[in-house]
Amino acid sequence: MSENFGNISHYHYVQNKGIPIPANKDQVRWHNDLHEKKYGDIVKFSPEGYFKHPKSIPFSLKTTYPGLLIGAGYSHPKLYDPETEDDQGDYQLGFFFDHTTGLPVIPGTSVKGVLKSVFPSEIKSSYDEEKKQEIIKKNELKLEYVNNIIKGKGYNFEENWKKIFFERKQVFLDAYLTDVNNNITVIVDNKTSEEAHLFAEDYITPHGDDIFKEPNPIRFLKVASEVTFTFQFILKDYMKSDTKKLAVGEADEIIFPAVNILKIFKQILLDFGIGAKRNVGYGQFREA
Repeated sequence: MSENFGNISHYHYVQNKGIPIPANKDQVRWHNDLHEKKYGDIVKFSPEGYFKHPKSIPFSLKTTYPGLLIGAGYSHPKLYDPETEDDQGDYQLGFFFDHTTGLPVIPGTSVKGVLKSVFPSEIKSSYDEEKKQEIIKKNELKLEYVNNIIKGKGYNFEENWKKIFFERKQVFLDAYLTDVNNNITVIVDNKTSEEAHLFAEDYITPHGDDIFKEPNPIRFLKVASEVTFTFQFILKDYMKSDTKKLAVGEADEIIFPAVNILKIFKQILLDFGIGAKRNVGYGQFREA
């Protein structure tokens, strides 16, 4: 069985009045070097066997550089080495791990949130007229974008997009780790080799309002590039019976198939990505 990364990252220390109580020194060092460990050395079981839902329809996407950051908003007080009392090497942003396996997953709620953000926004009565017109124009562009993914189908989602894509008990499951390709070049004794790493490290250097302030780099953990995630959904065809009550003897028929819904979801994730810091390139995918 693999180490539970989430357990080491989040539960091997507690806070007492804001001061982290030191974790076991070996766990601190293991955690701080997580980005240096090969995938096959730290994950010793098949995630698919645990996460795959038998009734889901999936597709797989691969992370691109600089990688994927999920759960950055979670609290993560610094761990520190009990011997040296050094905490400068610890990851200082939160990260989301599956509770049971400890593996990085993309929660189904996050997947649904990103997908839904690409569809029309609600126009509230409290908005002034200028705000309403701004949202109306954006909503038109959003619907045009969605319609263009399924070219030639001639279907207008303006009135019933919620029912087609997000209601009728459509299920958005967690996206799980599937594979890790070689993504790190290692040089030992002047010999070069390629290794597959699940995690990587990165830094941000906030300056605040003073651009001349001495930077204080914040180290954080991320999913590396070339890591494949499988997104899975339980989707239903949009049927004639979803639009009206059928007459006795009237045959039901598919109006918009689930395979087209899946195609739209996939293209949205390819175009918009998921997770934190997408404005600077994180959370982007390509075809696996």
